Amino acid sequence: THKSKQRRRAVSAPCLTSDPDRMAPVVRGPHKSDADKHVLGEILRTSPLFGALTSAEVALLVDAARPDVAATGDTIIAQGEEGDRVFALVEGQVRVVQRRDKGVDRVVVVKAGNCFGELGVMYEGPRPAAVEALRDCKMWYLDRLTVKNALVAHTVAIRARSAAFLAAVPILGVLTETERLHLADALKVQEFTAGDVVLRQNDPGEVFYIIESGIVSVTQQASPVSPPVELCRLSTGEFVGEWALLSNRPRQASVIAVTESVVTLTVSRETFRRLLGPLPDLLKRDQRAYNAFMAQKI
Repeated sequence: THKSKQRRRAVSAPCLTSDPDRMAPVVRGPHKSDADKHVLGEILRTSPLFGALTSAEVALLVDAARPDVAATGDTIIAQGEEGDRVFALVEGQVRVVQRRDKGVDRVVVVKAGNCFGELGVMYEGPRPAAVEALRDCKMWYLDRLTVKNALVAHTVAIRARSAAFLAAVPILGVLTETERLHLADALKVQEFTAGDVVLRQNDPGEVFYIIESGIVSVTQQASPVSPPVELCRLSTGEFVGEWALLSNRPRQASVIAVTESVVTLTVSRETFRRLLGPLPDLLKRDQRAYNAFMAQKI
């Protein structure tokens, strides 16, 4: 006789459509008080799974959440079982226990105000750990399909919004729709607070900025000792520093955040070149646009 070898069970992420028209709508859960909604929303935001979602997207998840309770000693999640729920712990305390055949069990305590079970909604397969109630618990839960659809919808919305911003940049008018979507996927978010310097006059240009939200002031100094003069203000959908996509020419003006929060979408010249090639080569598709841009002084 011989012992049979145990094979590791496959763990996979289910493939969901990125087509908004084919995604299942979020099903509303039971009624919640305003206080419940506020607490649940704050808990969901503590999870890296939901950290990038907008307030409106979190609100949809809050509406979809369903209640659950557990008494002290109850097993909320059994190790090795199939799981498709993520939990937001409103009251109580749980411990996450990963039991091993040999060696010391791994234990993590989760207190109220946090989420647990995220892996169960992201991957199909047995739960790698058990979750047991250390105290009576009050929870809300979301199922895999609801969470996945919310995350996919978020990604689709961000991509479409970013591509629309890029389409409004004249120098990028030579890009095809496919190229614009590739570039949209590469944009990075950079946030500023009032008074922060986004760009500094005379610094070498490396990064192009699109204002996603907030207002910035564009100022220029005639000389190092002269006071800055405001040229204009830019807001959502407007852009600055596009010359950086062509060369490291010194910045011709400074850009300073005006509102309490300014969110920008950025791409560096290096990233642009890696994705699409040098911009001057792309601009040659439309010589008139190239000549017009090269004639600009700022």
